[in-house]
Amino acid sequence: MASIFAGLFVCAFVYVIKENLIGTTEEDLENY
Repeated sequence: MASIFAGLFVCAFVYVIKENLIGTTEEDLENY
């Protein structure tokens, strides 16, 4: 269980950092 939450936390953290660096949410949504 701990590893699952850790994985989700890391994914969310990286996603937020990515948005802050790029600054374009629409392009990210289109890519995914």
